[in-house]
Amino acid sequence: IATIVPFLMICVTVVFFGKSPGFQVFLLLGSIIPVFLWSFKQKEYLFIFITLNIALYVVLEFFPSFFEHKINIPSNYIYIFKSTNTIACFLGLSAAIVIYQFFINRKEKQLIQQAKELRISQAHKDLVYSIIAHDLRGPFGTFVGLTDIYLKNNEKYGKEKCNEIITSMHETSSSLQGLLENLLEWSKMQSGKLEQNFTYFNIRKTVEGVINLHKELILKKNQTISIDIEPSLKVYADNYMISTVFRNLISNAIKFTPNKGSIKVNAKEKINEIEICVSDSGVGMSENDINNLFNIKGVVTNPVNSADKGSGLGLLICKDFIEINQGKIWAESEPEKGSKFYFTLKN
Repeated sequence: IATIVPFLMICVTVVFFGKSPGFQVFLLLGSIIPVFLWSFKQKEYLFIFITLNIALYVVLEFFPSFFEHKINIPSNYIYIFKSTNTIACFLGLSAAIVIYQFFINRKEKQLIQQAKELRISQAHKDLVYSIIAHDLRGPFGTFVGLTDIYLKNNEKYGKEKCNEIITSMHETSSSLQGLLENLLEWSKMQSGKLEQNFTYFNIRKTVEGVINLHKELILKKNQTISIDIEPSLKVYADNYMISTVFRNLISNAIKFTPNKGSIKVNAKEKINEIEICVSDSGVGMSENDINNLFNIKGVVTNPVNSADKGSGLGLLICKDFIEINQGKIWAESEPEKGSKFYFTLKN
């Protein structure tokens, strides 16, 4: 349109009206616009066309006519045509520049967004690498050390000591399993391979199923856990994702709550959503810790002791899963006063 139409228009108008109305000025428009519209590679192909356009303009504008046109336009109209053609040419050029700038700006925004997504993706990878390098290596080292001790000394140790070592091995392997599960969820989510299946389901049954998975550890720490959710309450979400969220939040509550502590899961219905809370009577967190909980660059844990340190990956997965289900997640806590993790789901 930008190159062929002006050229064809000039051919027709010059044959019919001659060069006096000034239609040839549009040849300049057809020469200049491609400079804004095509890449350098394409401009190489258009170089000959642009040169011919300018050459034709020079011939029509500055050289005598070499043929007789068919229609004579009155002189008073010739001036009007020349003026309007020049104005139209400048407007066309301005439109070309505006359109060019619009697409360039849009392309720049796309590049900025891509760069931002790339940085986030790289941060995700760095996080996973740090987990593999640190959080997996530590438990694996502990596990290997325990098995080595057991193999070398199981005949010397009594039954009580052997049971103590086996219990430690079980706890370490359970921790590793949880971390590996989170890594798997994270990698699926980042690669876009995690399928979404939104259905109505009973939220209390989901919570009860997750608690059953941790029943042994709850009994061992002599903790009490209660559920304050209406038996008939249903939510519209992905059951698998929400189960993962509950698994991480309840697991953290158990981990950071001391022996004989209490954990509570409740839900209340609002106008368009269900607000769910997982609270505990654990060690709590500072305001700075809360601000960094769901931040990939500043994942912070506040452990009971050094053996309980976690990667923080579970909370990041919770955040992503809740947002996929069109909800929100946040935390409230004070040091030594326990923590409350809230999230919302569609009802």
